[in-house]
Amino acid sequence: MNKISSSRSFVSPEIRPGTTDDLRELVDIHHRAFPNFFLTNLGTPFLRAYYRLVLEYEGGALLIATADGQQVGFVAGFMNPDGFYARMRSRKYHLLIPIGCGLLQSPQLLPRVIAHGLRISRGGDKASRRGASSGEMASLGVDPKASGKGIGRLLVDAFVAEIRQRGATEVYLTTDADGNERVNTFYERLGFVRDRQFIAAGNRGMNEYSKSLVAAQQHASV
Repeated sequence: MNKISSSRSFVSPEIRPGTTDDLRELVDIHHRAFPNFFLTNLGTPFLRAYYRLVLEYEGGALLIATADGQQVGFVAGFMNPDGFYARMRSRKYHLLIPIGCGLLQSPQLLPRVIAHGLRISRGGDKASRRGASSGEMASLGVDPKASGKGIGRLLVDAFVAEIRQRGATEVYLTTDADGNERVNTFYERLGFVRDRQFIAAGNRGMNEYSKSLVAAQQHASV
């Protein structure tokens, strides 16, 4: 396993677009950053299929942070979330095998898989649907060995800049409401505003945040 160099020799990371060659290491970081999360428990085959779908989606944005030649973090999301969920529905048979592999390892996940499948079949969360000019930041992961170095902020800023360039008027995300104060504070400090709280599958309390990009676009055009 590769090791992240010590903070003494750590250099400022480079942010670049991701490719399929990045998926193996990206999924490894996902496992380390999100242990015991629902998507993580579905296993490596599913995670690779999911992030590949983001890469293949025409509105997808997957950015990689590297430092000292090693991947240290990533951010994934997409423009027009409704379109992405429609793409997931159209590729559902390609996801059945990875999901089945995950269920063989963790059969207790079946109720949540069914709940998420129904959500996707309805086009995602109706309360979150904001139109084609919205961008959803679906996943932000930093290798725990490289935490505390500002990588998460750099990735968020890069993602916002990317979708703003594509014409997004806002970006939104969801994160756990309970036992997740550090992450919620992180997004609030970056200018995200909590729009609502809701209960997701598995009785999981969630916060939804958004950030308007209209003012930033107007300022950039002046």
